[in-house]
Amino acid sequence: MVGGLATLLDMGVYAVLTHMGVRHWAALGVSFGVALVVGFGLSRVWAFRAKEGQWYWQFFRFLIVAVVMYFVSGWLMQGLYMIWPPMMWRNFWVRGVAAIGTLPLSYYLSRRFTFRQGPIFSRKSLPLRIG
Repeated sequence: MVGGLATLLDMGVYAVLTHMGVRHWAALGVSFGVALVVGFGLSRVWAFRAKEGQWYWQFFRFLIVAVVMYFVSGWLMQGLYMIWPPMMWRNFWVRGVAAIGTLPLSYYLSRRFTFRQGPIFSRKSLPLRIG
C-alpha cells in the first residue's frame, strides 16, 4: 500500500514535469525525491512499524536503497523508451512499468536492509538452494 502510494506520487510528478519539458534524469530525480520522503515516513510508521532504532540511520539506509533504485529504474526506463511507441502519456506509462518492475527489489531491500527485519541474505531468503 505504501509503495503503491509513493509510486503513484512518483509517476504523477514525473509525468507533470516531463510534460512541462523537464528532461528525463532531472524529472526522475525530483519525482524520486518527493516519493522518497513520503515513502520513508509511511514505511517507517505504518508498513514496517519500525519504531525501534534511530530514524536518521534508517533514513540513511533508506536513501542508499533509493539511490540504487533510482539508477536501476532510470536505466530500465531508458530501455523502455527505446521500444515504447510514441503516444499520449508515454512518460507516465514508462515510469509506471519501471516502478512496478523494480518494486520487488525495493521492498526486499527496504525490509532487510533499511529496517533490519531479518537477515539480508540467508539460505531461506534466497530463491535457489545453493549447495
